[in-house]
Amino acid sequence: MRRRVPALFFVLILFCSVMAVASATVIVSRIYPPLIIVGNVPSGHSIGPGAEEVVYFYVADMFPPKNVTAYYRVNDGEWKTAFVKDAAAGESWNVYQSIINRYYGNNPDKFYVYYKKLTIPAQQPGVKVDFKVVVTGPTGKVSVSPVYTFYVVNPSGERVLIVDPSVDARSYLDSLNSVVDMINASLEFYNYNLSDYEAAVAPLKLVPHWMIREHHWERLAAKYDITVISPSELPQAISKIGPKAIILADLWLPNWGLNSDEMRALESYLKASHAGLIVTGGTLFDGANPLHIGNATNEPSIAGMLGMGLLQLEEVVRSSCGFENVSVMLPYVNTGSTLMIGYSGISPSSYDTVGWQVILSDGQRAMARRALNRFVEDNDTLLRGLASVMTGMSGRSFNFSMTAELPLADAVSNAVFMDDHVSVSVNGRVVNVLPSPSDLEMWRFLWAARRHFPEVFAHTVDYTGGILRMDGPYRAVYTSFDLEEGNGVELNILGDLVSWVIGGSEKTPNVVILANNVDWDIKGDLLGAQLENLGFSVKRVTATQFDAYKQSPFVIILGGPDAYDGVGAYVREALTVDEQNSIRTGTRGIIIKSDVWADGQVVLVLAGPDRWGTAGKVKGYLRGVDPGYADMVASFEATVEG
Repeated sequence: MRRRVPALFFVLILFCSVMAVASATVIVSRIYPPLIIVGNVPSGHSIGPGAEEVVYFYVADMFPPKNVTAYYRVNDGEWKTAFVKDAAAGESWNVYQSIINRYYGNNPDKFYVYYKKLTIPAQQPGVKVDFKVVVTGPTGKVSVSPVYTFYVVNPSGERVLIVDPSVDARSYLDSLNSVVDMINASLEFYNYNLSDYEAAVAPLKLVPHWMIREHHWERLAAKYDITVISPSELPQAISKIGPKAIILADLWLPNWGLNSDEMRALESYLKASHAGLIVTGGTLFDGANPLHIGNATNEPSIAGMLGMGLLQLEEVVRSSCGFENVSVMLPYVNTGSTLMIGYSGISPSSYDTVGWQVILSDGQRAMARRALNRFVEDNDTLLRGLASVMTGMSGRSFNFSMTAELPLADAVSNAVFMDDHVSVSVNGRVVNVLPSPSDLEMWRFLWAARRHFPEVFAHTVDYTGGILRMDGPYRAVYTSFDLEEGNGVELNILGDLVSWVIGGSEKTPNVVILANNVDWDIKGDLLGAQLENLGFSVKRVTATQFDAYKQSPFVIILGGPDAYDGVGAYVREALTVDEQNSIRTGTRGIIIKSDVWADGQVVLVLAGPDRWGTAGKVKGYLRGVDPGYADMVASFEATVEG
């Protein structure tokens, strides 16, 4: 389809004087490059197998173009010519309307327009297809469209939703200069709304292009029915597609983040459907997207969905202790250490994000710190460049060398949880953090469970990289490596993780309450009833019955070291002498311990100097217990028992 204008807006005028004293004057009007608008990139960057893919596009040019060509390639192979022909508006009316509705000018007859279509041959599942349009004008100016990508999926596989804006971003990398020229030409002459082009190009002007890594979703497409979307599409896509698994792929740039409403929709869907969640690499990079970690347990956050709520406490400590230029997480690390999965090891080719090490032992974290110190020495330029990029995008200044020292992980790992606050020591200075009751009880439990929950499913020999997983009402995985950008082995691991997270199911939290009759009658029955209202299965036992239940994952003991009827003897087994004395003096009364009678166990002691003091501690504890707490306990128990 072509429209021809009656006269050209721009002309070439040559004035030649025959007078010897005059020189020739040449006036050349500005020649703009051709404009290319692709109308129907496959929705979700995915199509089924066995059928040709027809893509409609629009060309605007000051003059009739010399050549209009389309190309495609399969799995990064050689570019091949795609069949191009004129298209009628009626055969793709909605696409045609979506293009012409971009026009906001008042003189459409000042240039030529063409509506065409290209055809890409049918492909089989597990294939990535790239395509582009190249237009050469009669003056030699060449325009290249973005290089669009789609995947050929397995329509009989489980549905997997992938949030990955890098696929769109990478479309503009290879032809970035041409796209920028077309944006400028449209603003000055063609007057088509290319705001989507401008939004995609904006971060590419600030970020080194090597940081926009290629992700190989074609490997998952061979087995699964994948859909690739941008973050803003998430709530609608969840409702429309009903995925069995959702992947948040390295969402490390500020404009790639999820907002609170999008995270709330994601969390609600996971809990209702028991679908699985996989989060990779820089998605937890708080330097770009602090909401992904958050600083309160009652607000939706990706860290919370992964069982990594202690990172929220790190954020609170960071802001309370003068660490404004230190982030909790640090992306673009690779120490070269072997990733151990079971008894097998691989050498990851993808980048790693560090900062999750709060759940490790002090010795393991020290190993990670030594490796990170060597990395910082060898990669100072990289870290300074990353800091400069993030300062330009967020306005914050960063000292990523200090982040690599893991000071926040150290502070939280060695924190002391008092009845109503958390004491942390930073650089020899003790700071008291005063969280809400719900935050306090959530963080208290996660702190006690940190060696076992989330489970460190795999880790590098130097503990800088890891894969963490959580079972429960839904299954979730955090891989600090961007496995989707890696080699074949890494992609196989990612595929195995997808298969695992799809297996989630409803879980009920369980608690064993050890109490004598006096403490049970005063407040124990209230404790049991409120926990049952939150969905707990509650088993109350006496000291004579406790041996049969003492290896349960979660135990609450009512009463202190001097409690009657044998309860005190178990308290003395669980607590140190100093902790016992703190109960007697009333200094502390809510004390949490781990691995007391079984590996992977959490024991919570609620006790006062007397029975009425114990009742008061029960009331204080219950103020911080909510449905999110019950879900977290269910996930903890499913993980340690799985």
